[in-house]
Amino acid sequence: MEGCKKYNNTRIDMLRMKYEIKAEYREALQHLRFFGLLKYNKAGMAS
Repeated sequence: MEGCKKYNNTRIDMLRMKYEIKAEYREALQHLRFFGLLKYNKAGMAS
């Protein structure tokens, strides 16, 4: 029983980590898109 519980906790931790990584990745993508738009707008204004 104890081993099963330990395994379950590890699995939950892994899932949590996976979710956090996904959230960070999504955030990073949003930042990149935002900065890309800024750069694009500046280039458009400059020309």
